[in-house]
Amino acid sequence: MATPWNVNTAVYSEKFKHVGDEDSKPFGVFFKPDGTKMYIIGDTNNKVFQYSLSTEWDVSTAVYEDKSVDIGDQEGYPRGLTFSPDGTKMYVVGSKADTVFQYALSIPWDISTATYADKYKYLGNEDTSPADVTFSLSGTTMYIMGWNKVKVFQYSLSTAWDVSTAIYTNKYKSVNSQDLLPRSVALNPDGDKMYMLGDVNDTVFQYALSTLWDISTATYAEKSKCVGDEDSIPVDVTFGPDGTKMYIMGLSTKIVHQYSLPPSQTYYKSLEGSLSFIGSLVAIIPGKFLKAILSISCNESKLSIDENKSALSIDENKSILSIEE
Repeated sequence: MATPWNVNTAVYSEKFKHVGDEDSKPFGVFFKPDGTKMYIIGDTNNKVFQYSLSTEWDVSTAVYEDKSVDIGDQEGYPRGLTFSPDGTKMYVVGSKADTVFQYALSIPWDISTATYADKYKYLGNEDTSPADVTFSLSGTTMYIMGWNKVKVFQYSLSTAWDVSTAIYTNKYKSVNSQDLLPRSVALNPDGDKMYMLGDVNDTVFQYALSTLWDISTATYAEKSKCVGDEDSIPVDVTFGPDGTKMYIMGLSTKIVHQYSLPPSQTYYKSLEGSLSFIGSLVAIIPGKFLKAILSISCNESKLSIDENKSALSIDENKSILSIEE
């Protein structure tokens, strides 16, 4: 059983797909809602590439279909991409034109049929280095990851999925307390959770929205997942529709890495010793009841305890908690 949408529980699945043969600088990744197709946007060739997955949502089964579309006439430094739910529209954002461009697919999900729709939204008034784009399920709200301002910006579309009707709502979320080089933003289908991938800490951070789809109400949920062991330059994060799988686009390795989100683990340990774990630990000590919760990120381990009557220490690999009387 998995814990959907909780990045604290994410573990590497040892499944991956190398995409460097198509582009040496892959920046964005997107999956068809049924998990049978994957799309990569590359900065070297300024193209979007299409892959077929023989097992849905298993990125290790992805095979390049020899289908692509050139978006270089619109954007020279492409960074992020997304699609409408029916696969008839594609959106590309980049840091050269500082614009979201919209494309039409005459055959849904067939990238080779994509053509520029002559629709766009300029973003430079909010951020001159937009790094990613995503939408609400209804297509009436758009979110932009601003790399320069270190903020997520929110836009309203008067016509769903028509980016030319987007207007900035003066709503944003600053994420500089978590990372100073944000690369990607994602939201869950309910609109009550947001995820930001940062390049300084190589970590996915999770936020809670008190008002659905309103980015200005987002607060850091104290939940994160370090992905630096898989890639030192992670540039995009996306999820499967049920929140039990997470995918990271790694620029350094030119690999899409797959993660699963299993349930938190609770262990019981008496008196003293060491234990590797992620989740909750309850230590049973004569005359005491101590509960410690350890969250692990790339650069630090955070430990919260109910009582501090025992000495607790974390070794230098950031994943061992020791309890001593």
